[in-house]
Amino acid sequence: MKSPFKRPHTNEAKTLEFALGVILGGIATAIAIVILV
Repeated sequence: MKSPFKRPHTNEAKTLEFALGVILGGIATAIAIVILV
């Protein structure tokens, strides 16, 4: 089993970080749109 506490430099970890970045970016963009509109 993979340990959730370790951070292996794998495609899975990179994909997870990328997805998290996209989600946070999308939320920030949505907030900015709401403020401007």
